[in-house]
Amino acid sequence: MKYIDFTQTGGYRLKQNTLARMQEAYFQLLHAFITYLKVPSSGSYIISGCEISGANITDGILYIDGDLCAFSQTAGDLTTKIQKIESVESLSFKSGLNLPVFRTTSATTSLTEGIELSAFTRLNVVQDNNYVHTDNNFTNALLAHLNSIETGAEVNVQADWNVINPNSDAYIKNIPNLPLLLDKGVIIIGDVYTNESVQNIQVPILHQEDNDYTVIVSFESITNNATEANYTTTMFYTVFGKLQDSFRIYLRESSNSTQFLRINWMILK
Repeated sequence: MKYIDFTQTGGYRLKQNTLARMQEAYFQLLHAFITYLKVPSSGSYIISGCEISGANITDGILYIDGDLCAFSQTAGDLTTKIQKIESVESLSFKSGLNLPVFRTTSATTSLTEGIELSAFTRLNVVQDNNYVHTDNNFTNALLAHLNSIETGAEVNVQADWNVINPNSDAYIKNIPNLPLLLDKGVIIIGDVYTNESVQNIQVPILHQEDNDYTVIVSFESITNNATEANYTTTMFYTVFGKLQDSFRIYLRESSNSTQFLRINWMILK
């Protein structure tokens, strides 16, 4: 930054280069301020004031295409057009010439020129000590997404069928009354050599009452012989003798046929 030491004694002579240096100094201050606000050198901005008050636009300071422009209160609204104007005042010099010296930029309303007040960008600089700058822009889409999330919502909550506490995150509402698979297995019996047969199925301790479970049985032919496979349909069965560690299947065939059978069984609670 440019600096002038006016404390020196001995008769400092105030000349044009001193005044030019002073002007350059405060232009540097202005440029630093505008750069801090990230305001480009072209465009229309409201630094302060210029608000709608009744039927008037209040006093204010505008920044139009790189120039600060004072604005005086006048009648208007957001649709009123505002333009930058420049005035120049000349002074008489010892040389006898009148030369342009004072240049003033300001802003005023216009019927045809400039842009509407609503198109100006208002610069609001409020210091927030808790603000942390990042390079990630927060978009309107992200804001809409956040607003759509229910209060208290959580992610990646693992539901658990066995949780019975309704206040737990893992609790599942409206669980249907589904059967519970206690055990399953397969036995191969081949052919039922007589018209009837009893198969005793051993299972692990089920920790149920003696008959507090259901046995589902299906018969399956495991032969490539079409005749033996067809005889599978002649089988009838009954489940009985249910205990904690076993149950029995009573088999009967409607005719003395040859089968090659496998029994698939499941125990449901």
